[in-house]
Amino acid sequence: MCKFLSALVLRNGDIVCQPKVTDEHELLIADCGLRDEGLIADRAFVRVEYSSPAGAPLTDLDNYALIVDEPSIPHWFDDAMRERVTEQLRDRVKRMIVTDERQILLGGCWILSEGAVVEWAVGARIAAMYGNATVTNVSGNATVTNVSGNATVTDVRGNATVTR
Repeated sequence: MCKFLSALVLRNGDIVCQPKVTDEHELLIADCGLRDEGLIADRAFVRVEYSSPAGAPLTDLDNYALIVDEPSIPHWFDDAMRERVTEQLRDRVKRMIVTDERQILLGGCWILSEGAVVEWAVGARIAAMYGNATVTNVSGNATVTNVSGNATVTDVRGNATVTR
């Protein structure tokens, strides 16, 4: 089972990550037209997850770790590349965390923390909501998951979904 935030790291150092759409490595592989065959040392990519331990809030960046989701690690995925990928994914997650008031979240993937107040989430994925975070209107194909604490979602329209 893939975790938030799943990505592929290509041999050239590029990171393939589509958190608004999926945390499934296999979908990312198919979307890029990559082939998953042969020895891992020869493969052009490696599956990684940048996530926090189960139960830890996604808002606490200090809990995150980069995990290689493979039985072994390719030789080209060295310590320097691991550090660079960790920094880039940490920066990406940091930009997803909302702690203030926003009129709209239009698309994208978001994590709502204590104090977040959002009027509209349209076509967005809200991976988690904590504390007293609030979303007033969810619409389009927006999804909201992992609602905890006193977080609230008021109005859900169209194909939007809210779980847990």
